[in-house]
Parts: sequence; structure tokens; C-alpha cells
Amino acid sequence: HAFKLGEEFVAKGFDRIDRKMLITVDGDSIVERYQRFDKDFPPEISTYRVEGDYMIQSMVCGHATCKKFFKRK
Repeated sequence: HAFKLGEEFVAKGFDRIDRKMLITVDGDSIVERYQRFDKDFPPEISTYRVEGDYMIQSMVCGHATCKKFFKRK
């Protein structure tokens, strides 16, 4: 999907539901913000950064948080 950093666009999530999306750079991190058009759902924010041999994805949605670690081969 084509997009420009800092410009909001609409795309489907994994659940095939449209979302407003915004991708920005914050220091050494890439930040993705997703907001479903159905306002009953909180915004989702994913932040990606590289530390050593790992890319770390930190995710927040409402009160839920998690991290994923991707190891470089």
C-alpha cells in the first residue's frame, strides 16, 4: 500500500475493516497509528525500533500492551 510519512490514509486491517492510518518517524522509531471508523474501538499504536540484533514492536490498544521481538538473521 502506498503512503507518505505524516499523511493520513485509509487502509484495511487484518480483519478487513477500514481504518484511518498515520505513519510517522519519532527519533529512531517508526510509529503507526490506526483508528477504526467505528469509535467504539480505541486507537491502536505500534512503535518499531532497532536495538542490536532485534527489531522491537511495542503495541498499545486501550489498556492492552505487548511487545514483539524480531531477531536479525
